[in-house]
Amino acid sequence: LVSDEEVCRTFDNKRLTEQWFLRHGVSTPLWSEQSPLPWLLKPIFGAASRGHIRIESRDDFARLRGSLDLNDYVLQPIVKGVEYTVDGYVSRSGEILGCVTRSRLAVADGEVVRSQTERVPELVRRSEALLRQGKFCGPITLQAIQAEGEFWFLEINPRLGGGVILSIAAGADYPRLCVREALGRAVAPVSWR
Repeated sequence: LVSDEEVCRTFDNKRLTEQWFLRHGVSTPLWSEQSPLPWLLKPIFGAASRGHIRIESRDDFARLRGSLDLNDYVLQPIVKGVEYTVDGYVSRSGEILGCVTRSRLAVADGEVVRSQTERVPELVRRSEALLRQGKFCGPITLQAIQAEGEFWFLEINPRLGGGVILSIAAGADYPRLCVREALGRAVAPVSWR
């Protein structure tokens, strides 16, 4: 139903995800001492924004550096823009059967609570290019922000995301694809509205 263990292990770890993005030329927010504030510390094994620490000043960062093991975190500049989720599906044979883009209109505790499907061709193109570079299989959820004409990928979850119900309601019946593949039946690309 999902990608192999190596893929899941890589994308469960935000540091390994960042390294994968860099190796594959995927745009992602990278921190440096010169990055404009604010910054965001994310636990490497965090989920749903739990444990995120927003850093507003260099003094705040200096204090945190003394009290936290920064090896347990990934540090990123905060990118402000339009947040998107891409609900993708890759067949067992490696064919991309869907990439539904939806804007994240309201988020609570890191989980989308209000969303809207939206055709964003450039984000679909970049998501498909990204998916072709990995050993992905089954449902995949990608998170990205569009800012200043660029798409910045934040994370990949090799599973059904919490808001995928909207993509399913819009016509991307990924559970049906999962069942058909498990039964050895033919699958085809989805269409969605």
